[in-house]
Amino acid sequence: MFDLPDLKAIEAGLFEKNGKPYLINKSSKGEKGQYFSARYVIDMCVKMLNPREDESMIDIAAGSSGFPVHCIFKVWRDIFRDVKLPESHLFTLEKKPQRCYDYVGEKVFAIDFDEKAVHVTRCLNLIAGDGQTNVLQPFHYIEIGDLAADGAATSHVVPGEEAPSRATWIVQPGDVITSTVRPNRCLTGLIEPQQAENICSSGFAVLTPKGIPGELLFAYLRLPVICELMDLHTTASMYPAISTTDLMRLPFLLPDDATIKKVKHQITAARAARREAHTLLEKAKQAVEVAIEKNEAAGMKLLETK
Repeated sequence: MFDLPDLKAIEAGLFEKNGKPYLINKSSKGEKGQYFSARYVIDMCVKMLNPREDESMIDIAAGSSGFPVHCIFKVWRDIFRDVKLPESHLFTLEKKPQRCYDYVGEKVFAIDFDEKAVHVTRCLNLIAGDGQTNVLQPFHYIEIGDLAADGAATSHVVPGEEAPSRATWIVQPGDVITSTVRPNRCLTGLIEPQQAENICSSGFAVLTPKGIPGELLFAYLRLPVICELMDLHTTASMYPAISTTDLMRLPFLLPDDATIKKVKHQITAARAARREAHTLLEKAKQAVEVAIEKNEAAGMKLLETK
């Protein structure tokens, strides 16, 4: 346990007590491309910007919220002087003028992609004045429209404050997602390793295969006869959907080992070919851009590199 006044912020995001770092360590910083600003740099920037009570601020790469917290403290000092109150240590849970809480709740916002940094920021802002609800984390979202007819599932980044109410399920590599809405479209996907902890729509059923390869379940749910069976169990007319309970009651005939191995091999090879095609397409796009900006020879050289 420790008292907040004993904390020494060596860097925003790297806190020390008695020379020992904690909260966010090296593995959570530079190795992820994160470089937190030193405290004196933050102080200088805040003094230059001179934030006011009627102004909003947002830090779109907040880390552990160094800039937002220092902006909060600067404005709070102004408020304390305005209401003629003695300034105390601001990083405490002591009662402050309502204007202080209004400023934090309505004017200060922070965003960061790193989940641990967001948790640390919420903790610090909670202590500093209950601003934790304004600390938002973008996430990768998979909705029905992101699932192609061939089973390729893509995702797009959604700001935390714009999260749709349908953003429900957290998926992991190897999970099989299948659309429960209009199942006759045969929209089923297999989650890739790089899609770990993506969020998907409640319009999907998320299935984690037990005892069988995910590729086999993926192929099974894409069979026309299975899609027809699913469609028979749908309810409602405008958005016909099958319940997860009815989905889990569908018959499943386990093929022999040789067939399972063949299905897994073919689907794995097809997905690898799709990834390679995507990589080549992106490389071709970059080559075209280089050819336009520089010359055709430079673009061709980029294409020839491995």
